[in-house]
Amino acid sequence: MIRKKGITKTRRMMQQFSFQIKRTRFVHHGQL
Repeated sequence: MIRKKGITKTRRMMQQFSFQIKRTRFVHHGQL
């Protein structure tokens, strides 16, 4: 069974990961 806490933790990590990707893309665009 999947626990709610585990889901929340994973969701938070996913948000941070996607945020880092967007941030990196923005930086790369700025360099171009």
